[in-house]
Amino acid sequence: MKRHPALIPLSRDHHNGLVQALRLRRAAADGDASARLVAASEFGEFFRNEERVHLRDEEEELFPLLLRHVPSQPALLREARVQHVQLQGFARKLEIAVAAGIVDRETLEATGELLDAHIRLEERQLFPLIEELVPDDELRRLGLADRDAPAPFGACARPSRASRSRVVAQTDVPHSCQRGAARTQAFGGSPWPGESHYPGT
Repeated sequence: MKRHPALIPLSRDHHNGLVQALRLRRAAADGDASARLVAASEFGEFFRNEERVHLRDEEEELFPLLLRHVPSQPALLREARVQHVQLQGFARKLEIAVAAGIVDRETLEATGELLDAHIRLEERQLFPLIEELVPDDELRRLGLADRDAPAPFGACARPSRASRSRVVAQTDVPHSCQRGAARTQAFGGSPWPGESHYPGT
């Protein structure tokens, strides 16, 4: 499907998320205790290093942009935000399970199913809605497309994904290019403040 250039970085993240979802479901269905532990551990690393930053990008930059162009919060956006909270809960549950050395099939399966459903909701329904309602010039000002690339000389540099994930995990201090006082809020506090190709789409 054709995706607006400003959203391509998030869609690429979604591709990585679908890979993780598939691994979780496979480990839940066919994996022994050791395989389930490995899958949960790898998901935890993915969530800490990539998914947390991805969720912040959506919650703090993309979703507020959509809300400026609708009279009330669309049901699709509400559902996506609820799923964000649920994903955080599953990530925490698996983190505890990995620390204990025992990961059950049910939690792996539920996490994989939710991650898959969430990504497909955004790719198939929410992102097209955003592309329809938000003007092109506003989407292009998001600046997500080059968030992992070096900033031009004199420009406000956006930290790399790795460095931003460390900030989220350790201090939750917003990066220097964030706009607006609302972005100083921790993501864990209030969760409501090109081309891309996907399997099965």
